[in-house]
Amino acid sequence: MKEHMIYIIDHAEEIEKLIKVKAQVSEVKSIMLENIDKILEGRAYRLKFPWIGLVNRSQADINKNVDMIAAGCREREFFNTTPEYKHLAKRMGLEHLANMLSKLLSAKFREFNLLLTRQLLNLKLN
Repeated sequence: MKEHMIYIIDHAEEIEKLIKVKAQVSEVKSIMLENIDKILEGRAYRLKFPWIGLVNRSQADINKNVDMIAAGCREREFFNTTPEYKHLAKRMGLEHLANMLSKLLSAKFREFNLLLTRQLLNLKLN
């Protein structure tokens, strides 16, 4: 303990600088976390594709052959009970991701089908 006190006294200037840097880092971290929440919730910046949180199965679960249904139940429980995600739970999880990808794929398929139909009609007319 005595050595620590001697070190602090001998290096007071360095320690003061470290304390200032630590305070600045803490302030920047706070600002970043606040803005990250705003972005993720779509309040600060509108994402083209919304983000979707997932809970990965662990290697231990895979080795134990834990089925996807049980993993999905645990994933839903995690998002529904974790304070940081509870308000976003309906937009989280593998099931939501599958639904979003299905909608996106269907929209792209309809878009491609329409384009293909137009091209075929143009070929027929020419």
